[in-house]
Amino acid sequence: MTPVEQIKSRLSIVDVVGSYIKLTKAGGSYKALCPFHNEKTPSFNVSPAREAYYCFGCNRGGDIFTFVEEIEGLDFPGALKTLAERAGVELKHENLEAKSERDRLFAIMEEAADLYEKHLEKNPAAKEYLTGRGLEEKTIRDFRIGFAPLEWRLAYDHLKSKGYKDEEIERAGLVKQVDKPVSSSGLDAVRGAEASDTREPYSEYGDEGTRPRNEEMRQTRRTYYDRFRGRVMFPVFDTGGRIVAFSGRVFGHQQNQDGTDVAKYINSPETPLYDKSAVLFGYDRAKVAIRKQNFAVLVEGQMDLIMAHQAGTENAVAVSGTALTERHLALLKRLSDNLVFAFDADEAGLAATARAFQIALTLGMSVRVAAIPEGKDPADYILKNKEGWAQVIADSKHIIDFYISALADAGNDSRKFRAEVEQKVLPLVLSMQSKIEQAHFIVEVARKLGLPEAAIWDEVRRLTAAGKTVLPRAAEQAPDRAQNPVQSRRQLAEKEIVGILLWQESHKEPAFDVPAVRKLYEERIIRHNLSPYLPPEDEARSLIIRAEHTYEHGAELEGSLNEMLDTLEGEVLKEKQAELMQKIVEAKLHGAEEDEREYLRQFQEITPRVIEIEDRRLKRGKG
Repeated sequence: MTPVEQIKSRLSIVDVVGSYIKLTKAGGSYKALCPFHNEKTPSFNVSPAREAYYCFGCNRGGDIFTFVEEIEGLDFPGALKTLAERAGVELKHENLEAKSERDRLFAIMEEAADLYEKHLEKNPAAKEYLTGRGLEEKTIRDFRIGFAPLEWRLAYDHLKSKGYKDEEIERAGLVKQVDKPVSSSGLDAVRGAEASDTREPYSEYGDEGTRPRNEEMRQTRRTYYDRFRGRVMFPVFDTGGRIVAFSGRVFGHQQNQDGTDVAKYINSPETPLYDKSAVLFGYDRAKVAIRKQNFAVLVEGQMDLIMAHQAGTENAVAVSGTALTERHLALLKRLSDNLVFAFDADEAGLAATARAFQIALTLGMSVRVAAIPEGKDPADYILKNKEGWAQVIADSKHIIDFYISALADAGNDSRKFRAEVEQKVLPLVLSMQSKIEQAHFIVEVARKLGLPEAAIWDEVRRLTAAGKTVLPRAAEQAPDRAQNPVQSRRQLAEKEIVGILLWQESHKEPAFDVPAVRKLYEERIIRHNLSPYLPPEDEARSLIIRAEHTYEHGAELEGSLNEMLDTLEGEVLKEKQAELMQKIVEAKLHGAEEDEREYLRQFQEITPRVIEIEDRRLKRGKG
């Protein structure tokens, strides 16, 4: 038995889906509000008999692996690992020693979070700071915010008492290591001195005094001290909701030995659990909302994120301890192609985020900017105007429109304005994956600058030749389309047809001549140089469920199927038209007039067939 079969034998579709959303019994099946799109009437169906789910509203369906991939934002190996752990199935080639180490590190992080939460309850001043920033008691508990007292070894001693080793606590990123000088008189005196010592151990922060110079005093021993001290603690969670790191905000006025203020925030270092470039703060909580609302809101800090969620923006995420990377954006793209940046969009902020804008556009994402009024950050703005926050997001502008408006509002003379647009806006336009979208914004730029469109096209060609079109690494970092396919209307129509054919093939008394209709379907697909769709076994089950629940078994079924075949061919032709339009734009971009004419001829040749199919569908509707 394969690992997949073992997992399916131990976990039912009802148990897995029911652990994420509320299911209601409906005959032999279960219904629910779909977790992948907004709806008021349940259209999400779970079939225990077929061990599959299907949503009639957004056309998503599959088995337990597909569901976990979708809702967790994972690829198949990630879903396999998640479900294997839940089912207690050992995966082949899994490094058991590494798995055991990771499990212990996760346990260490959980112990530390519990410790910090308890100390927050013991510190009214820290609690008052959080509530003063606008956080509600429930929000503090939900995000598991804690407090690390200003003590050298609080977390270290606590974790040691729980049986964890020094090396494990250090690998978790909770302590730092330092070599302390030890005299030949023994360690007891040093331990006694440390117990009353409130200064920093030997470390990168500076010396603690004069180091012993004679050989007798050069003997050292290794000691550890807590990384987080005197800080409000924000746990950072992975996609599965497990704590992998902490971000600590300084509480009260603290200084280094040289008299400078300590860093406002410090974050966990890279560890076996924590890869800064692949973890977004709040992603574990936001992933379902991002799928449902089909866009993500990106804010800058932990407080911004938590206040946004408290205000109802549950599709918000934040970067923690690093700049926004290609991996962060690829993680969001698994859930949605639409991204809204919500931050203080002054000139410095735009400059710092320009690379992220460009990468996101290169990945094919639609990028918008929600500018916070009066230069506030989201947390401060929500505290003062919670009701207006949703409108700020709703009023977000496409990044190109936003830049042009911001540059125009800066009051520059026309010459400087044009130079700024050329330097800052056109590279973003050229980073767009869609050539049609590029063409649209090139026209917009020409209109805003008051220049002939031809002049902008000439500048675009110059920038293209100079290699300023896209960031070279962005395309390499794009998510695997095979693992995360975006289904077109043509693909959805074809799957619907195939589902009906599979359903009728398995029926004792088919409603029509299945082989004849299948042949007709295959002929209409092959004539357009496409291959008939052959779904894998798991997907075939979900397609059959959809057909059974959508159509009645009877004489009218064949007529419905013929209509769908027209729909399918119409969508195939529309895809060809879109491809040709993109080629026309590219030919225009590169000045290839002969190619442009040929693509236009092909486009015009397809159009009458599209109109014919649409007319036939309209006549059926009237009849």
